[in-house]
Amino acid sequence: MSESIHFENNAINQFIHDVLYVFELEPQPIEHIIKKLSRNQMRLNKIDRKKCLDAIFDIIRWKCRIDSALLSNGIKVLSWKNRIAYYMSEKCDRALLVDMIDSNHQSPEELATYYSLPEWLWQMICKSYGIKRAKSIAESMYAKASPCLRVNTLHYDRDALIKKYAAVGINFEKTTYSPFGLCSQSHLSQGLVNNNDEFIFQDEGSQLIAWLAIVLAKKTVVDACAGKGGKTLSIAMSLDKNQSIIATDVDKSRLRHLKQRNTIFKFSHISIHGYKQLSTKLLPANVVLLDVPCSGTGTLRRCPDLKWRLDACQINDYRQMQLSILNAWSMRQKSGDYLIYATCSLLSEENEDVVHAFLKQNSHYSIIPVSDVLSLSTDQKKIICDNSFLKTCPDHGSWDGFFAAVLQRC
Repeated sequence: MSESIHFENNAINQFIHDVLYVFELEPQPIEHIIKKLSRNQMRLNKIDRKKCLDAIFDIIRWKCRIDSALLSNGIKVLSWKNRIAYYMSEKCDRALLVDMIDSNHQSPEELATYYSLPEWLWQMICKSYGIKRAKSIAESMYAKASPCLRVNTLHYDRDALIKKYAAVGINFEKTTYSPFGLCSQSHLSQGLVNNNDEFIFQDEGSQLIAWLAIVLAKKTVVDACAGKGGKTLSIAMSLDKNQSIIATDVDKSRLRHLKQRNTIFKFSHISIHGYKQLSTKLLPANVVLLDVPCSGTGTLRRCPDLKWRLDACQINDYRQMQLSILNAWSMRQKSGDYLIYATCSLLSEENEDVVHAFLKQNSHYSIIPVSDVLSLSTDQKKIICDNSFLKTCPDHGSWDGFFAAVLQRC
């Protein structure tokens, strides 16, 4: 946790209060609230913006522990206003926030408070991993997430980029698992990454999912839930001149981001189609990537506000949607084709459970072990391959939580 923060500028203090007040009334991504309030109230310079974000995310990240501290100080109203006031006051006891429960009394409720998670989410993580691993994963959510890049290996070499940027004081290392990535402990500006064709921001776990599609592709890949196009671009960066990728999404507005991003890379082998534009006949592709909508619980380290925007009912809604998407795209494949089912969720309800439910309904599909697809060492497979699936968890690296299953039509 950061040191207690108090800004001399009262307008900035008020801005932090306003952001969390809006979040309390209508939970939504914090970044959206900040952008909206910045336009309507005040413009923050880069330094003040970072300080504001650090304070806001600290308060959200440690909400349960701060609430416990408030209660122990006789404050019964657990509002964001009181949380902010406590966090910024001299009363804020860092030792209490860091270690505030007796290890001999660790009920689910106490552990959820300790890890500052909604109790329902803590119990789901425990169900998915067992309590020992769940503790490790929950602890890792509070470590700093390092930036990771996916190199455009069609045109650039990782070693050459490492040398180039070392000369200007930006140090990169190769990613451990992905053959395409660079990681850094340096701050990387959006401008540096977004305004050239050398690389994109992409978590290493996400790169591994794209790698599955690259290895399995014969001629064409369909990225059926392309969104803003991160995985589309990642796949395109490794396809040869005889291969192509079709990107589509039910939300046309998200595909506009991909079109804009590709103006930098100018990949001619990417074609972008609205969902309804694609034929309902068999697809001209042997691989369909389904990076389905999900809870996003694998990204809690970067997006701590997400845990207070979710509820248990939504997980079931996502599960039904995910199974529906799998079934819909499976009907458009032929024998030998692959479905890659992927999420950025930590929860078995959205991962293994969905895959097994799909296989129960579709006996003409079978699981292809990820370890048989990717070129990994035995030690690497032990970390990211779990019962034929790809699983990355934040307690085993600087990556977010991702899941992928390769399913082949018989």
